[in-house]
Amino acid sequence: MTGKQRRFADEYLVDFNGTRAYRTAYTGVVSEKNAASRAVRLLKRDDVREYIEGRVREQQEKFRVKQDDVLRGFMEIAFPAEGSEVNTRERLRALEMLGRHLGLFARKKDELDIAEQMARIENMRGAARERQENERVVTVRFEDMEGEEE
Repeated sequence: MTGKQRRFADEYLVDFNGTRAYRTAYTGVVSEKNAASRAVRLLKRDDVREYIEGRVREQQEKFRVKQDDVLRGFMEIAFPAEGSEVNTRERLRALEMLGRHLGLFARKKDELDIAEQMARIENMRGAARERQENERVVTVRFEDMEGEEE
């Protein structure tokens, strides 16, 4: 793994935002779209993925926090014991975090898979080509009609 790839992985661990991490590690990239697609490619590399997974395990051991511990904490806030008082806002936030973990909510546009975005772009290009072709056919037919009138 190169130094920049390691820097990308370390930045990714800050907030798990691949686009931001790529733009930080590779400062010459201007386009957000390019940064996002390149981040996805890096995250698919075995050496980068293994490095990130190893760092996450280290952090879990260092802080002795496991995913189950975090989820258990959210559960205690979302579903408090009888007689416990929990702020409604805290409870809603805990429910939201549990829902996200379980995949109950639609993803944001910027979280869509790159393949989905590319498929959408290709569909839009196809529709634009079809529109242009239809406009050419109408123009040709109109010109043919003008020639017949003379």
